[in-house]
Amino acid sequence: MESAMGSHAAVIPEIREERPRPSERCRRARRPGMRVPGAVWLPKAMWLTLTWIAAMGLAGLFPPAALGQPQQFHSREEALRLAFPNGETFRAVALAFSAEVQSKIEKKAKAKVLREVIECFQGVSQGQVTGYACIDNEIGKERFITYMIRIDHPAGEIRFIEVMEYREAVGAIVAYPHFTRRFKGLTAKDPIRAGMTVPRIIGATLSCRALAAGSRKILQVYDLYLRNLPVQRAG
Repeated sequence: MESAMGSHAAVIPEIREERPRPSERCRRARRPGMRVPGAVWLPKAMWLTLTWIAAMGLAGLFPPAALGQPQQFHSREEALRLAFPNGETFRAVALAFSAEVQSKIEKKAKAKVLREVIECFQGVSQGQVTGYACIDNEIGKERFITYMIRIDHPAGEIRFIEVMEYREAVGAIVAYPHFTRRFKGLTAKDPIRAGMTVPRIIGATLSCRALAAGSRKILQVYDLYLRNLPVQRAG
């Protein structure tokens, strides 16, 4: 006997499970370049720097001293051999600055002259001046960084900068070529700044600034004084 509903079977509607829609905060997080409140956000360059430092340490490409232990990289004799490798003769140049000259250098270099005397050496080949090597100190965070800069003559360009002794507890990574090679070719006309002309390394920011200031200072010493210096004779 047929039921009162007739011969047609009742149609039961299909029930679909609805997935929860992502919140506005989640949708914003998926958009490139968007910052989410409370999220940890660092610039891409900073992430790359941190990754690079971690990779170098894990790979063992830097000895423990490069990760922050005070150390000596070059003796004075070793540094001078690097500065004049092609059989050039070199002689010391006595640089003693008066208060007036010191003030002029500081104004143009935007860096303090920490000593009245800067140790410089003139390289000579076949009777011609080929360049200068100057040894000086800059303060990193609290202690001196001893460095040498080789400047080619007459171009007035930095050939290289070498850290001779690093005394700070951290930041000795500035002594390695990935940083020092960025100084090559710079002159007194360049606005040398850490984070602009040369890198600014996380954990060694003050040391980067110190070497940038030191290079500006030595370039001004060359431009104002050494450039027109005649060949120094023995004795």
